[in-house]
Amino acid sequence: TQPGQERSWDELGEPAVGGAISPGPRLMIPTIVFHGDRDRTVNPRNGEQILAQAGTGRELERTIERGQVPGGHAYTRTVYTERNGEVVLESWIVHGAGHAWSGGNPAGSYTDPYGPDAGREMLRFFLEHPHAKRPALSLVSSGSRVP
Repeated sequence: TQPGQERSWDELGEPAVGGAISPGPRLMIPTIVFHGDRDRTVNPRNGEQILAQAGTGRELERTIERGQVPGGHAYTRTVYTERNGEVVLESWIVHGAGHAWSGGNPAGSYTDPYGPDAGREMLRFFLEHPHAKRPALSLVSSGSRVP
């Protein structure tokens, strides 16, 4: 393909997401997605594509758990684990929820107090995946250094 020449999704193949091809395993970025199945603002396919991209080139085992918030929405939680048992991807589908923060305070805007607590679950997920300390990166653009 020549620079500027467009390629179809068929030419890009299955691992293509967002126009980029991943050649195989790479740094795994732990990813969690929450989505209401009645969301009419954000297409559920967006979350599916995020998970597909994050898991490209990996052999992950999928486990599905179903639950219900007492007096609230049912949900499906899908966890994807590496061979060593570490959960690296997690998906929550909140049944009956629209475009709102799941488990949010009813006084807030765009919140749904009847769903599982997305804030609590995200905090749990990311605390289980501490970020290793790395040297700071500097960006260089047109000769100017950006910290």
